[in-house]
Amino acid sequence: MNLSESLKQAEKEYEIGGGDYFKFEEGENKIRILTMWEPLATHFVKVGSKTNPHVCYGKDKGCPLHDENAPLNDKGEPASPTVRFVTYICDRKDDDKIKVADLPYTVVKAITSLQGDEDYAFDDFPMPFDVKVKYDKKEAGAAMYSVTPSPNREPVPDVVIDGMINKKEVSRIVDEKKAKEALGG
Repeated sequence: MNLSESLKQAEKEYEIGGGDYFKFEEGENKIRILTMWEPLATHFVKVGSKTNPHVCYGKDKGCPLHDENAPLNDKGEPASPTVRFVTYICDRKDDDKIKVADLPYTVVKAITSLQGDEDYAFDDFPMPFDVKVKYDKKEAGAAMYSVTPSPNREPVPDVVIDGMINKKEVSRIVDEKKAKEALGG
């Protein structure tokens, strides 16, 4: 068995690792959002000097990290889970590769606000234009990400549309992450 081929097959099948996952780089990131996003909450639990992420599969579904079992923030208060929004994007800086992305609330809120602007409103995905997301890890909170829409409405390249045909639904990716956590990670 070729370990490299086995790993590549697993990355492709489960859409993990490899080049299929988008991570914001410092500076400007140019992307096209291809699908509607699905929210995914994560609890961050400190164990000694390490912080471990745990996918929240829902308080109503038995996620134990709520109420009196919620992890504590730096002030010693129960911390709410961090919510990211899972979607597919076209990474313009990486030869238009299709990748799964976890978009922060700030980015999703900025894109959602475009719906109220007659120049940038859109009705469906893929979005009809790219967005530039500037990431500055030295900033804190909402200032870490800024979103600028492109004034150019261009069709998504056919190779990207064709590449989406066999992709797993975003809701399925989120459901599988929740199920995995519910079963003990």
